[in-house]
Amino acid sequence: MTRGTDVESVRRALSSLDYPADKHDVVRCAEETGAGEPVIRVLAALPLGSYDNLDEVLRSIPRDPSQEAGLTADEETRLARERSAGGRGRVAEHLREPIEPARSADGEARVVTHVSRSAWRAPSAP
Repeated sequence: MTRGTDVESVRRALSSLDYPADKHDVVRCAEETGAGEPVIRVLAALPLGSYDNLDEVLRSIPRDPSQEAGLTADEETRLARERSAGGRGRVAEHLREPIEPARSADGEARVVTHVSRSAWRAPSAP
């Protein structure tokens, strides 16, 4: 399941629900039963649709893979940092390769790393 919820708390929250039921009926039943905020949040994250029984509801609840793997909070943080750093191009600007060198008036290549708006001037007409 997800943090703060378990299968038993969801079962208790939906014990009086008549099936088939849609997502809104599921959430409404949990609220009327007095389920805790974590259970209601989990049920509110269900996909839209009709559920024929409690097992379908339980199978549709979004899972927290780190909790199922038994990771500590520190391990989750480390894994999240590793996932976010890879593939998103997080390289300091001074380490980036220029995409295409700018050309001066005589055709020589020159590297432009940054131009502030206040320093930018439109090219003058010849």
